[in-house]
Amino acid sequence: MTAKSSHPNRIALVLSALALLLGVTSVLSATTYLYVESNIGNPANQNSVFGFASDGAGQLNALPGSPYLTGGSGVFASGGTQFNADQEVTADPAGTLLYAVDGGSNTIGAFAINGDGTLTKVPGSPFPSGGPNPVSIGISGRFLVVANKNEDPRQDPNVDLPNYTTFTVNSDGSLVLNPGSTIDLPRGSSPSQALVWPKGRVVFGLELKTSRIASYKFNRAGLMTEMGSVSPPVPPSVFLGEILHPTKKILYVGLLRSNELGVYRFDASGVMTYVTSIQNNGLDICWLKTNAAGTRLYTSESVSNTLTVYDISQPLAPVEIQHFSLVGPNGSVTNIALDPTESSLYALAGTAIHVLSVDASGLLSQPGNPVPLPGLTNQRALGLVAIRK
Repeated sequence: MTAKSSHPNRIALVLSALALLLGVTSVLSATTYLYVESNIGNPANQNSVFGFASDGAGQLNALPGSPYLTGGSGVFASGGTQFNADQEVTADPAGTLLYAVDGGSNTIGAFAINGDGTLTKVPGSPFPSGGPNPVSIGISGRFLVVANKNEDPRQDPNVDLPNYTTFTVNSDGSLVLNPGSTIDLPRGSSPSQALVWPKGRVVFGLELKTSRIASYKFNRAGLMTEMGSVSPPVPPSVFLGEILHPTKKILYVGLLRSNELGVYRFDASGVMTYVTSIQNNGLDICWLKTNAAGTRLYTSESVSNTLTVYDISQPLAPVEIQHFSLVGPNGSVTNIALDPTESSLYALAGTAIHVLSVDASGLLSQPGNPVPLPGLTNQRALGLVAIRK
């Protein structure tokens, strides 16, 4: 009787061990995929998304079929504030859908992310963005918000106003504009980012040229109500770049001209309160990312082509622990993305991607040369997002 009764226990132990082994194998076999937008605006309708698989050792390998056409056009221009934005390429939290702005054709390209990282266009894509010159996309569940900047030099800025517009995301990834959801902004305000706080259905919209961050609460129909706004603490600072603390009601922002990192609290409705500003040793702090634990904050500085690492273990009192110069930059550094494993950080500079190593303390090093984006010459690549599956 004893041997017979222990038999099911042995089977259970074997099954548990097998499940654990399969789980470990699945984690070890997971791959990081990185996406960046070519932003091709001339010829028309040739904008695309490059897809890469990271080998975890600094090498990026192009995915089969990359680059993937969005069906729309990028912005054809040599430079200007129309490129001052973040979240031009965005993936949903599950890593199953990817969206990319078509700033020259006023559309959003939508893709399904396959198991091997390759992209398949969502039926009906690209979708009208609800305004001129989309530059930033935020996602929260079945809610998507677009910042339409209205600064494409090939479009008349007097025809329409910049705005924020919301969409419902269908199960297949297609987009439906939510009626009445468009919030028009002052002409020339230059909205640059639509940062969504999913825990409270709040959007933090950053306007570059009016130097304002406004928070909006949205309802289940995607209609947004402004809750409040803030201006830079000390003129002539200008906001560009924002990121949320991963676990606390804290917003970090880049302060141009004064070269500082701004720290703000916010409440459950999104109302913001200024806390402090921390000096940044680079020039033009613009783009920001945090690690999942909320202990490290990374910023990029365009003019000095540098990255800065902050210790945010004390979230309201960041401490700079590293100021790092890129090796062999191929243009000004802009968007950054932290690998989901947090062992690498990717930085877009002109038409190349820098792959940086991140050590156990969160500090950066650059083991190799930047990876050029094939076929790009006069274009200015945009956006950077990394997923793991």
